[in-house]
Amino acid sequence: MSGGWAATNPFAGPGVASQPAPNPGYGNIPLNQGAPQQMPGRQAYGGSSGSTHSYSLEERRAFSEYLNQLLADDPDLKSVLPLNPNSDDLFRVASQGLLLCKLINKIKPGTINERRIVTKPNPNTFEVMINHDLAIQGAKELGCSVINIGGTDLINGTPHLILGLVWQSVKIGLLSQINVDQHPELVVMMDQNEDVKTFMNVTPEQNLIRWFNYHLRRAGHPRQVNNFSSDIADGENYLVLLSQIAPGVVPRDSCREPNPSRRADMVCSYADRLDCRKFVSPGDILAGNDKLNLAFTAYLFNKYPGLDMPDDNVSSARLQEAESLLQEKFKREDEERRLRWEQEEADRQRRWQQEEAERRRALEDEEAARRRALEQLSEQERLQREALDREAAEKRRQLELMEQQRRQMEEEHRRQDMLREQQRLEEEERRRRFEAEQKRREAMMQEEAARRREEDLRRQEEERRRRWEEEQRRQEEEAMRREEERQRVAWEQDQARLALQSQQAALEEQKRKLAADQLEVQRQQAWAQYNNQQAELQRRQTEQTMQTIQQQQWQEQQRQQQLAEQQRQAQLLEQQRQAQLAEQQRQQQLLIQQQQWQQQQQQLAYQTQVTQTQMYVPPPATTITTTTTYVRGRYPIPRVIVSVIRGRRMSKKDTLSRSDPYVVLMHNGLRLKTSTIKNTQDPVWNQDFEFRTIMEGDEIVLNAMDYDRFSKDDFLGEIRLNKQDFDNPGERWYQLNSRTYRNDNVHGDILLKITCLGM
Repeated sequence: MSGGWAATNPFAGPGVASQPAPNPGYGNIPLNQGAPQQMPGRQAYGGSSGSTHSYSLEERRAFSEYLNQLLADDPDLKSVLPLNPNSDDLFRVASQGLLLCKLINKIKPGTINERRIVTKPNPNTFEVMINHDLAIQGAKELGCSVINIGGTDLINGTPHLILGLVWQSVKIGLLSQINVDQHPELVVMMDQNEDVKTFMNVTPEQNLIRWFNYHLRRAGHPRQVNNFSSDIADGENYLVLLSQIAPGVVPRDSCREPNPSRRADMVCSYADRLDCRKFVSPGDILAGNDKLNLAFTAYLFNKYPGLDMPDDNVSSARLQEAESLLQEKFKREDEERRLRWEQEEADRQRRWQQEEAERRRALEDEEAARRRALEQLSEQERLQREALDREAAEKRRQLELMEQQRRQMEEEHRRQDMLREQQRLEEEERRRRFEAEQKRREAMMQEEAARRREEDLRRQEEERRRRWEEEQRRQEEEAMRREEERQRVAWEQDQARLALQSQQAALEEQKRKLAADQLEVQRQQAWAQYNNQQAELQRRQTEQTMQTIQQQQWQEQQRQQQLAEQQRQAQLLEQQRQAQLAEQQRQQQLLIQQQQWQQQQQQLAYQTQVTQTQMYVPPPATTITTTTTYVRGRYPIPRVIVSVIRGRRMSKKDTLSRSDPYVVLMHNGLRLKTSTIKNTQDPVWNQDFEFRTIMEGDEIVLNAMDYDRFSKDDFLGEIRLNKQDFDNPGERWYQLNSRTYRNDNVHGDILLKITCLGM
């Protein structure tokens, strides 16, 4: 790609750079005497027009890992997957054309017709170009910006263009679920004075930032997020978000870690436990890579939205309004579809009526012509002709009735098909809404059950602790009461021995303190044992929950494998049918080539007749046949073989594609022609043509032409071979020139080989 295009390159950003920008880390790498300078975390390379491009190694790694996980079950990619994230496997495999087509159809099934994709192991350049054209068209339908991207750029494996196309496709797939249609509970994030219609038109990126800030506010966190780079580079906001959407896995106080690097490691560790570690590494979080952070956050939303259905009147009213707007949208789409079908039906009826009117006019004209002819015949002939005409008219009437019935049956079948298709679409829409509603309700029920379990456990723990503390206080009070009673009885019994009692009282006081200490130790031991029991109980409950989730995931994987097997069987049947069609076409081509070869052999046999000369010899000798032998520089030359090998840099006459060149060779009324090479400016022919009896002043004219199917073939240049070329035979390049009588804008060369032979 040229440097001038990059000013409007939609892929320009931290991951892709192609032109100078104010920030040296964002855009083109500065040049140093023509050599690209390497920057940390980026790979620089030189472009075809002297410019320098670079791309992010972390984005290459992240997208390679995501594609390995997303397309792991595709049978056509088994030979190239998994991609090595630390190499250029992504660019090499993408240049073969199949990977991008599969990615686009995975994100939005049916975007590219699977039957048109070339899936054989070793496709040729033409087949690879077909896949790239399909991928570019599919990306455009998906919503990607593909300005100034062609199949040649993808075949060359241009890294920054391939990364940009992959990023746009992945981003569209990740953000396609972040809307009110798929998640009606998003209305809880609306501002107080915000309109529902305005909220439904908010972009998915803005909804993702709102969702992030919504969970931060619910956690009571003072910070807010306005972008996916600097605001989350320290990992603190990520930890708060994870603790909100998965409180059973991520503790609430995890964000108190003071070290940013340690926080980034904790984010990735908790994401692994949630099976959500996609796209980012600790280094990407600290570096503030906005693309990878956006993709990671969208993946978290799609798996753990953590949104409850509104329970207040305002949010419920907004939800009802959003649902009514969605219903109106669906009705409007159904009405547009119905109107489109009615318009198509009306067009078919109008065309049928026009055909019927034209047929009636033709019949009336034919009847008038027959009537005029009948007037010129005799009465008997006229009667016979009228009888025959009546029979023919009756047959035509019957045929017209049959044709009309057939048309009516076809129209009825078409209407039935349209009704069935409409019913199928409505059923799919109802099923999709029902499944979405069921998933949403199941998620809400699971979240509510988990919340209730946590509340029950907390209440039970508080109740047990309160009872235990009351029992401990009661035991201490009972012990103190018994001790006081004993001291009082001892003081009344032995009042006389006051000194001894004082000593005994001191001793008893020490014993009481020792007993109190022992009771405190026993209380602490009992509390520690209770905590251990509670931890063991919570661990068992967590294990049971994880086992249930794993079983559900295993069942879902089994269902997906069955669906993939059914798709693979259908693809195998389609491939077998295409192979049979290809074999039939190949047999037809072989038959045509055999006929052409026989014609060429007949023409060659006609041209290679031995030249006979009459010589006078004394009697009784007669006329004899002599064979001439070629001597270099002498004329006539018996045989000249011109080999048309290949061309290069030939003119492009077509607007939408390259030329379809062929060469016409002419000498003394003999006209020979090469085969036509489709869609190229560098054709390869490798064809030989033989000319007989070349005189000293003769010329062999070669005209290069561009084949056009619907118009006159275009002139691409001519070459004239004369005595100088025949005297110096061999293989060399000849420049294409304009015609002598006009100035043609032509350029390019053709490689010819001239061989002069005797008879």
